[in-house]
Amino acid sequence: MEKIVSQLKEYLGMETEIDLAEFQDYYKQLLDFLSANYQDLTEEQYLQIRYVLNTVAANGEDRAARKDANRKKYRKMAEKCRFWANAIQLKLSNDYGYDQSQLEEAEGRIDEAMRPEA
Repeated sequence: MEKIVSQLKEYLGMETEIDLAEFQDYYKQLLDFLSANYQDLTEEQYLQIRYVLNTVAANGEDRAARKDANRKKYRKMAEKCRFWANAIQLKLSNDYGYDQSQLEEAEGRIDEAMRPEA
C-alpha cells in the first residue's frame, strides 16, 4: 500500500507524463493489491486507495479523450478504477458511516498530503 501511494505522489510531482507501459504497470500493481487485500484494509487505507483510484481514473479518462491508438486501453483502465472507487465509496458509507461531504473532506486532506513539497 505504501509503495502504491508513494509512487502516485512521485507521479503527481513530475513535470512530464509517464508512458503507456508505466501507466499499465502501475494500474496492474494497484488492481493486484486490491484483489489481494480489499477485505483487510483499514478505514484510512480505504480512503487512501480510493483517492489513488480516482486519480488514476481521472488521468486515464484524460488520456482516453485523445485521438490516438491507446485511447481504448486508457478508457478501460479508467472504467475499472471508477468501478473499484465506487465499491470503496459504498463500503465506506455502509461500514464506516461516511456521507458525501465526509468523503470530500477526506479526499481534500489526502490531496493536500500528496502535493509535492515546494
